[in-house]
Amino acid sequence: MSKPCFSFLVVFVLGISLFSCNTRNSDHEFQGNWIEGEGDLKKLELIEQAFQSLHINPEMASVPMLYKRDWDGFVEGHYWAGWWLQNSFGPTLGILPFWAEEPYKTWIRHSQTLWFNNMGNDERKGQNGYVAPDGSLMDCVKLYMKGRKEDGFRSRHSQYPDSVFDGSLEQEIPIFRQGDGNTVEYDWYYGGALAGIILESERLLVSQDVSEIKKRLPQLKRIAAFVDERRDKETNLIKGGRSSNLLAPSFGGVKQPDGSYDTAYLTELSVNYVAGLDRLIRLCEILGDIQSVSEYSIVLKQVKVALKDLQEEDGYYIRYLDNQGNRHGVFGADQYGYIEATPNHDAAALGVVNDQEAKSMIDKLLSIPELYPNGVIIPNYPAYDDLDNITVTKHLPPGVWVDGGFWATTQGRMNMACLRVDQFEHPFTSWEKQLAFMQGFRADAPMKDYGLRPWEDKVRGWGSNVVYDCWGVPGGLLRGLFEYTYLPNQLNIRPHLPSTITRYVQKHPVLFGEAKVYITVSGTGKPRIAKANGELCELTEDGWIILKRDPEVSQICIEIVCGSEDEGGAWKPKKNEKPKLPKNLIFLQVEGFISDLYPHIEPETLYDFYQAMLDNGFEQSYEGAMSRLVLDHLIARFERQELIKNGSLFIPNLPQTPKADEEDISNRFVKQARFITGGLVDHLLGKSYWKEAVDPEIYNIALATGLIK
Repeated sequence: MSKPCFSFLVVFVLGISLFSCNTRNSDHEFQGNWIEGEGDLKKLELIEQAFQSLHINPEMASVPMLYKRDWDGFVEGHYWAGWWLQNSFGPTLGILPFWAEEPYKTWIRHSQTLWFNNMGNDERKGQNGYVAPDGSLMDCVKLYMKGRKEDGFRSRHSQYPDSVFDGSLEQEIPIFRQGDGNTVEYDWYYGGALAGIILESERLLVSQDVSEIKKRLPQLKRIAAFVDERRDKETNLIKGGRSSNLLAPSFGGVKQPDGSYDTAYLTELSVNYVAGLDRLIRLCEILGDIQSVSEYSIVLKQVKVALKDLQEEDGYYIRYLDNQGNRHGVFGADQYGYIEATPNHDAAALGVVNDQEAKSMIDKLLSIPELYPNGVIIPNYPAYDDLDNITVTKHLPPGVWVDGGFWATTQGRMNMACLRVDQFEHPFTSWEKQLAFMQGFRADAPMKDYGLRPWEDKVRGWGSNVVYDCWGVPGGLLRGLFEYTYLPNQLNIRPHLPSTITRYVQKHPVLFGEAKVYITVSGTGKPRIAKANGELCELTEDGWIILKRDPEVSQICIEIVCGSEDEGGAWKPKKNEKPKLPKNLIFLQVEGFISDLYPHIEPETLYDFYQAMLDNGFEQSYEGAMSRLVLDHLIARFERQELIKNGSLFIPNLPQTPKADEEDISNRFVKQARFITGGLVDHLLGKSYWKEAVDPEIYNIALATGLIK
C-alpha cells in the first residue's frame, strides 16, 4: 500500500523535511529517502519502508525507540528490560551491515558486550544460583544502574526502590539456563552460546577492527571450547539436553526410565557450530592466527560432513536424532512426523550448506503452506509429539508459543535464506504483515494464533508496543537482497532482486570496515559488469562481486550491470553535505522532557549542542549522533501530530488487536528523547556504565552550550 505524502506539512511548518515522502515520477519509477528504482513499485516501497523502520520516523515504530539508559544500548522491549540472545539473533544478524553510523554501532557493541562481561567462568553465579561452566553464555543479561524508572533506569520488575543516580551499578546478573524454566533439569544454553559466537563475530567482521578482534577473540575461543566439549568424537555431532536449543525451551530431551533426561543430536546445534567456526576462522585469519585456523578448519569439516546423517533424502534437516536412533522431525512419519524450520532456514541463511542444498531446504519449507499459515514462518508443523513435560509449554496449545507460534527473530533468518535462493514472495509477504504491526505501534513478539496477533497481556494495559525481535523481518529482507558476506579485508555481495525491479539504487550505506558502500543495479538477471568507484571488480561465475578493503577509502560506490543493460554509472551521495536543522523550532515545544536529574536541560539545549557540533565538524561523532537522535524523536512526534490533524496518517486495522493509544505513542517519542539525553549526559560526565573517554573539545562544547555543568 502507498505511504501517504506529508512532506508539504513539514516544509510549511518546519522549513525542512527530515522524512521525505516517496514519490512516483511515472507508473514505474520510485523515489524514496533510502532507495530509488524502477519496476515493481510495491516491492520498492516495501524495501524503502524496511529502511525507514531502522530510523526514527513519524509513521511507525522504529528500532531507535529501543534505547536503554542503564547500559547505553539496545534493549529487548519496554517491558523486557534485558538483552536476550535468542530474541536478538535474527534482527541483529540482518541489520548489522546497515549500522554504518553512530550511535547504532556503539549501541549494539554495548549490548552484546554485556554477554561477554558476564559469561560463565566456573565461578560466576546466575540469577537462580547456578554456577555456569567456563565459556557458557546465557539466556539474557539484566543490568540496572541506580536511578529511577522515570529516568529510564531499571525495569517494571525491579525489586529495588527508586534511588538517586550517581553512576553506580545496582544489579548485573545473567540467567544462564533458559529463563522461562529456571530448573536444574535444564541443560546449559548451548544454542545461546552459538548465537553469541555468530553475532559477535559478524559484528567484528563488519567493522574489520583489529584491536577489537584481539580483545574479543579469546572469549569467543572459550565459548567454542565449551560447545566442543559436547561434540561426540565418534559422530562429530553436537549433543544437547533439555532446553539447550536457542528458541525458548522447546526441546524436551529424551526421558529415561529413571526419570532423567538424556541428550540427543540436536541438528540446530551442529548447524550453528559450523556457522560459528566459519566466522571464528575468518577472525583468526585477520590476526594471522594460523594454528587456530588449522584446528578450527578440521573440526568444521568434520561436523559439516557429519550433518549429512541428519538430512532426509529430499535434502531437509530433521530436528534431532536420539541415542536410540529415532529420527525426530521426519515430515509425514507416523511418529515424530513434524518438520522443524529452524535448522533448515538457518543452514541456508548462514552459509552452512551450498546453493543447491539451500534451495532444496527452502523449497521443502515453502512446499508446506501450513508452515507459514499467515504469511510468516512458524517453528514447526504439525504440533510436536515429543515435548516431554516442558513445564511452560505443556499448558499451551499449538500455535501460541514455541509449538507453532510466530517469532520474528526466526523470520529474519528465513528471509535471508529465501532470498539467497531467489524465492521472493515469502520475504516480501512476511514484511508486509510485520509492517502493519509496526505502523500500528503493536510490534510485539512472540505472536499467537500462528502469527496472527499478539498475546493479550502484551497489548491490554499497554498503550503501544515496540519489541526488538520484530526487526528480524525487515533486517532479514534487507540483508538478503545482496547476501553480504564479510571476509578478512573483503566483502562479497551477490544481488537477489526480483526480476520485476529493473533498476535499483540503495542510498542507505552499508558498512565495510570504515567505508560506506552504496549500490546501484541496472537491468535484471545475472551480473555482467561490476565496478567500484569506477574500477572493475572481480565477478565470479556464480554472480558474486568481490570488494577488496582499502583502509584509505571511506566511500565505495558500486555499479552492477545485469543482462544486456548498458552502464549508467553508480549513484553517489553529494559531497560534504552536512545535515540541516529546521529553522522553525516549534517541534521543541514539548511537555515531559525535563527531568529532575538534569533539570537545566531543555529541548533547546540539545538543539544548541547539536548545532555547535555541526559547526565544529563533530556531527558524526557518538555524541553528535546521540544529540541528533534526540531531536529526530521530537521532530517525528511533531510530524505525527500534524499528520493526524491533517487526516493523512495511515493507521492499519489489526484484527483482534486493540488499537494503540495515540497519547502513549506521543509520550513514547518524548520519553525516548529524554532517556537518550540522559544517556548522553551520563557519558559526558563519566557516569555511564562504560566510563568511556570523551574528546576534550566535545566536552567543552557541552559546557559552553549548557548541556553539562
